[in-house]
Amino acid sequence: MEIAGERFLKMRGRVVGALGVALVANSAYLAAWSAPTLFYYFNVALHVVLGVGAVGLLLALARRARRWNAGAALVWALVMACAGVGLWLAYVGATLAHQRELDAHGLLAALGALSMAVWCGGAAVRAGTPHARRLAMAGASLLVLAVAVPAIVKPMAQARWRASHAIVSPLTTPLTMNEEGGGPSSPFFPSSART
Repeated sequence: MEIAGERFLKMRGRVVGALGVALVANSAYLAAWSAPTLFYYFNVALHVVLGVGAVGLLLALARRARRWNAGAALVWALVMACAGVGLWLAYVGATLAHQRELDAHGLLAALGALSMAVWCGGAAVRAGTPHARRLAMAGASLLVLAVAVPAIVKPMAQARWRASHAIVSPLTTPLTMNEEGGGPSSPFFPSSART
């Protein structure tokens, strides 16, 4: 009976790991690019599904945990706080009116990912086998990347958007209507509109 329970925990742990990797990648995309596209909104819906699935499985695993250390308790508290804010946002909508809550959700997720990366790094040091060590270090690296990628990409995307949408005034002011827009030969003269 104990062997079947261990297999169940390992299988569930792998599913949580796969959901976690998908959720981290999805979160990094949502944090880095916020474009009003169908693909973006699909990822918002996927984010809710992945988050609920991962937290549900984590709750089932936590019930079977034998002991907690301070690092695991901190990670758990941050993940649950992030999930709570996320569920509230899924209910009311992640609109501009709830920007502070959305920022809190992102901050809790980043803090949770970084604290989980530190915890995974510690687990890698304590791991008995090379395979377990590699797995824990891969998890730690993935979590650090999940925070670093949006932190680097988002400011670059915002700067590019601002540059492409900047309104540039001419250096000199037109003195007559003949200097406006396309001039007298324009079909819209005396308007300054150009087509």
